[in-house]
Amino acid sequence: MDYLYIELQKIRMRPTMFLGEKSVECLYYFILGYSARAFQIDPHYEDCLSGFVEFVQKRYKDKDGIHHWKWLILNNSKNEEEAFDIFFELLSKYVKNKLQTDGTPYNFNAEKWYAECQMKYEALTEQEIRKYMEE
Repeated sequence: MDYLYIELQKIRMRPTMFLGEKSVECLYYFILGYSARAFQIDPHYEDCLSGFVEFVQKRYKDKDGIHHWKWLILNNSKNEEEAFDIFFELLSKYVKNKLQTDGTPYNFNAEKWYAECQMKYEALTEQEIRKYMEE
């Protein structure tokens, strides 16, 4: 199970609770910290964002391939909040595309993973979300 993806879905639903504000910049630094710690624990760590930079570069036609996803999204958005929403739209498209092309990304059952994540984080009631977050 890709735990970063799960954490990102929690953040998507309640950004101010986790980041203090709905901001792609804050989200970026959360991801950096999360990934740094994950790499300390497991040097072979691969998360749902592996290949995401290239996906965003292609989406925004970054021919040089020198810009990071945060920069590309921010510079093609009106503000931080819109950039935050666009990040999650792109992440969703990227994950769906990866599932279709790779079949089983990240060394686990991709179909089950995607179904669980979608069901848990897009179809839950507020009460169920609170219960899950307390576990």
